Amino acid sequence: MRVLKAVNDLWSRIYPYLASQVMEHYGRSNGDVLELGPFAGGISVELARRYPGLNSTIAARDSGIVEFLRKEIETAIPGQRIALER
Repeated sequence: MRVLKAVNDLWSRIYPYLASQVMEHYGRSNGDVLELGPFAGGISVELARRYPGLNSTIAARDSGIVEFLRKEIETAIPGQRIALER
């Protein structure tokens, strides 16, 4: 999981731009978002941070990744609810 943390740290300056690009195509600031098989979860975290009207769900197969993402989300945006499904 250290690698995932390192990826998020490395890409932390890029995620806001990626989130803006996603939202430009999505065309609204609320609704449902589903991320399947995330690598490091950084885009979903940035979307939730910048667009609180989104209802986000991240689905991952690996329970270790789910737990990693749970901790990352709580650290990045305390109190923000992003559903995590395995």
